[in-house]
Amino acid sequence: MNAQTCILVVDDEPFSRDIIIQALRLDFSKWEITFYEAANGLEGAEIARMIQPDLILMDVSMPVMTGTEAVSLLKAQKTTREIPVIAVTAHVHPRDRERFLAEGFDDYLPKPVDLDRLADCVRRHLKLD
Repeated sequence: MNAQTCILVVDDEPFSRDIIIQALRLDFSKWEITFYEAANGLEGAEIARMIQPDLILMDVSMPVMTGTEAVSLLKAQKTTREIPVIAVTAHVHPRDRERFLAEGFDDYLPKPVDLDRLADCVRRHLKLD
C-alpha cells in the first residue's frame, strides 16, 4: 500500500459509514489512508470516477441508485473496472454472497459487520501482509 491509498465507503446510513471508517482507522493506523464517503450508489459511482479509490466498500440497498446498479456502472467503465468493490449488506440469505459476486462485486461482508472480518477483507484486497 502506498501513501496515497484511498478507500470509498458508500452507505446511506451515516452511522454505518462512521463505524467502518473508525474501525479501519484503528486497524490500519500505521498506514496513511484517505477515506471518502458517499450516501448512495450514484454519488459513490461519481466519486469513484473522480478519485479512483484503491477499494470501495458499498452497501447494496440504498436510495437513488442501489449498490448493484452502481457496481454495474463501475465495472463497465475502463477507468474504474479494476477497483475492488466489496458488498457490505444486510442481505444475508445463504445464496446472497454468490448472487452479489455474480453481479460484479469482488467480495461480500454481511451486516452487522464483524470488524475483524472487515479488516481481513480490506487487508486482502489492498494486498497487505
